[in-house]
Amino acid sequence: MKICVFFHAFEPYHENKDPEQILLGLRDIGFESEMVTYQKPVLDKYDKFPIRKITEQQAHDANFWRSTTYDIVIAYTWMRSDFLWLLRVLKEANKKVIAKADTDGRYSYPVYPRWDMYLDNSLNILDYIKIARRRFKRRFMGHKNVDFLKEHLSLADSMIVETPQAQSNLAYFLSYWKSPELTKKMCVIPNPVANDAIDLDIPETKNKNIVAIGDWKRKYGSYEGKNTSVMIRVLSRFLSLNPNYTAILIGSGQELLKKKISQHSLNDENKIKIKGQLPH
Repeated sequence: MKICVFFHAFEPYHENKDPEQILLGLRDIGFESEMVTYQKPVLDKYDKFPIRKITEQQAHDANFWRSTTYDIVIAYTWMRSDFLWLLRVLKEANKKVIAKADTDGRYSYPVYPRWDMYLDNSLNILDYIKIARRRFKRRFMGHKNVDFLKEHLSLADSMIVETPQAQSNLAYFLSYWKSPELTKKMCVIPNPVANDAIDLDIPETKNKNIVAIGDWKRKYGSYEGKNTSVMIRVLSRFLSLNPNYTAILIGSGQELLKKKISQHSLNDENKIKIKGQLPH
């Protein structure tokens, strides 16, 4: 059996994340598998595992997928409406499709709106209007969102969500909108973690480190990334209760992190260190 993982945005710095860990795990248990992603110069000399680089036009072509020898396609769609085309194309090509949802199911239908993610003085009035409009639509026009969720699950042969909470949230909405049978297509599979992160030998020391890695400031848009305000607030509370710990922050948004840290009186350089983006 041959399986491909389609992840349109793959780049080398994703090496320890789930798309390639799934691929490597499949190879470890004996399946022939490879990554399929869009062509980009950064992958020209990449050789850590098989990658098939295709154009966006090929990805939209059922004949291309029909010509491949893949028995199953694991497709990173994140349950987004703008990836329904991929599921339609793959089914037209008669491929078995396992769709990969977002981390906690909130990408397509957040159960708890998170205004604190957006309370940042870098936003302007138009940003807030867009956010308010999006929240209004999700609150009062939920059936429109559920329509594409239902189509997503109808097209896919199976859907992976990463937490039981995500499965429960989605099952609730599907049942409410009278499509409970679609919940049977969902299965909970936590994201795999690279062996490097598990097997790392950390020596015992008096002081301990917390390492937080994330896309703290988006490369696009004016708002922050992966729950930056929430992370800093939690970190501030934890460090105040555990004085023998130090925090190390890795990822984009160094200036944003400094601003958030200063708002929570975490200016001691010995308590929190900002490393920025690091290779591998």
